[in-house]
Amino acid sequence: MKSTKKNNTNENRISVCVVVPVLNEAKYIASCVESILSQTYPCEVLILDGGSTDGTLDILENYAQDITILHNPGKHVGPARNLALNHLDNSVSHCLEMIGHATIPEDHVEKRVRDLEELEQILDRKVGAIGTKVLPVEDVSGVESWIESALSSPFGSGGGQFANFKGQGKTKVPAFALQSIEALRDVGGWDESFITSQDSDLSMRLMKKGWPIYRSDVSYVRMRKRSTLRSWWLMSHRYGFWRS
Repeated sequence: MKSTKKNNTNENRISVCVVVPVLNEAKYIASCVESILSQTYPCEVLILDGGSTDGTLDILENYAQDITILHNPGKHVGPARNLALNHLDNSVSHCLEMIGHATIPEDHVEKRVRDLEELEQILDRKVGAIGTKVLPVEDVSGVESWIESALSSPFGSGGGQFANFKGQGKTKVPAFALQSIEALRDVGGWDESFITSQDSDLSMRLMKKGWPIYRSDVSYVRMRKRSTLRSWWLMSHRYGFWRS
């Protein structure tokens, strides 16, 4: 596996692979990958392409020296993440969820790892997953801007993965989770029969197995949402956006 080039001076620290399922993300994939490669904390980068036809793979080839690209024959997110889980060796302790139309600040992984280490020290036990905040991109307009504003409000966020929150606490739906490989393998990974809502199913199985799930505002992910009302409504309905 390839990794960002910065050296990790502590061999005992959490080792991270950023896992990015993609499908036709040509418009935003470069900014996504560059934000991952700029991290101050060393991490591997694994891209799972579900059969893109819009030039996504051509763009990814520009980063081939620094990332690993695998074909995802299952096309969807669940199979992609299971493919990643099976691909990772024992040198990786955690995977960090990302998507092709999102970006992270350069200290994101470093802050997330430190936050998790401190939480596990306080709890005196391993944590299954810990999510982060999701913020809108800063250059949106039109319908996309309206959607961003609505979902950033307390009324639009609900209790799901896009919820507004402060501090650190337990949750049932962690967004862009930093996940324990041990925990994922303990529950058998993602249920590929779910085209959507596979994260909710995974969280329920982790909790049933006794793995704590948290979220923290120590960092954030900037994510683009749907740019038309119809596509946003379909996404919201399919993913159970308004669940609490």
